[in-house]
Amino acid sequence: MRFRGHVRNLLGHFSRFGEESCAGSLASALHVLNPYSSRGEGHAALGLDELEVVLEHTDAEESMNELWGAFGAMDELVIPALTAVVFVEPLPNQPGYKRNVRSAQFRPQLRERPVVGDGLGLVVADPSCVPFRGHFEYRWKVYSDLRKHITETAGSLTEFASGFRKLGFTKDEETGAITYREWLPPAKSVSLVGDFNNWDEGATPLARDAFGTWEVTLPAKAIAHRTRVKFCATKHDGSTVHRVPAWIRWSCPDLGKFGSTYDGYYWDPSQAGQDDYCFEGFQAARPALPSSLRIYEAHVGMSSTEPKCNSYLEFARDVLPRIKEAGYNCVQLMAIMEHSYYGSFGYHVTSPFAVSSRSGTPDEFKALVEEAHRLGMLVLIDLVHSHVSSNADDGLNGMDFGQPEGESYFMTGERGYHKLWDSRLYCYKNYEVLRYLLSNLRWWLEEC
Repeated sequence: MRFRGHVRNLLGHFSRFGEESCAGSLASALHVLNPYSSRGEGHAALGLDELEVVLEHTDAEESMNELWGAFGAMDELVIPALTAVVFVEPLPNQPGYKRNVRSAQFRPQLRERPVVGDGLGLVVADPSCVPFRGHFEYRWKVYSDLRKHITETAGSLTEFASGFRKLGFTKDEETGAITYREWLPPAKSVSLVGDFNNWDEGATPLARDAFGTWEVTLPAKAIAHRTRVKFCATKHDGSTVHRVPAWIRWSCPDLGKFGSTYDGYYWDPSQAGQDDYCFEGFQAARPALPSSLRIYEAHVGMSSTEPKCNSYLEFARDVLPRIKEAGYNCVQLMAIMEHSYYGSFGYHVTSPFAVSSRSGTPDEFKALVEEAHRLGMLVLIDLVHSHVSSNADDGLNGMDFGQPEGESYFMTGERGYHKLWDSRLYCYKNYEVLRYLLSNLRWWLEEC
């Protein structure tokens, strides 16, 4: 999977690069995330440049060098990591799981880029920035100190961005035991509820660690594939709420019930029945980067000629061939992450790790990607990390119990709410928020 950052970056700025040369044109088509904030001291976001895919082929490396050359000294401050991912060539024999057989999904090899330079490349490239040299130096120090802190506490940035292997629902490969973890410091108690325990709030309690992460381990197959799950949390005032897990892989409402809120669904295709669509694993080689990109932007749900929300499988069957025939070699997909409000065009995200259920399942989305690669087209997707839906019952905003910023995904007060978008703003200075967002980027890269 190739990535394209959302037009609004982590902290609401716009980042575009020059349009000189083929590489510059490509860069201008791909928005990247600015690793720094303009919201004041202390609000620095970790740059995403450290998650760099290892380039396996000479052609890819040459293309990479051309791109870096287009940016010049500027790459020391804002490094186009998401653009760099485009140049990854296919690894041979990509593994995938077969029907009802659990095995590892394709995961590109990642390595960390060391911190180099003094962060003043932009000052050198643009004389108008010279008066602000001191502020650039401050921003670089905040970034360097944060990077050092993460390395010291997590072992490496790569390991830090692997939260999906520990948080949310995970499965022991040997025993099949299911472990569920959720970071929720303000909760007085947490239990796991769902179809598997008849929504009994007292049946499956979680234990809390010193950092506010709750955990429970269940026997193998205790939760069936594609069955509803939520957690029940007791707030400081004694009231209880049911919420969708933050790291859930699939989430959708009861389509037969008016006004239904979203439920999380436990996703384990190794348990899939014969009637369930199960992706057979990636077989088509990932296309090499062409000398010139022709990008077709599409919204899967709105791509049907009929008055309905189109599915991933229908898009793969009916739309991708037309895009290919029209001469495009890349498709950029909008609104892939789960969102409750369709009128947001997909940008009021509720569950960042889940594909939009209106168009199908995670396996069906993988089938779309596989078909695009079979047709020789690259795939770009939008990931939204600049804000999140304010719907508390449907997704991540449900984690806000009015706690301090240090225990929350979001900033508090007016700083945590975007009035024009009616959405919540992440607290990017928080360790667990950085883990969540960086892990989200890596998860989409490895999963699809």
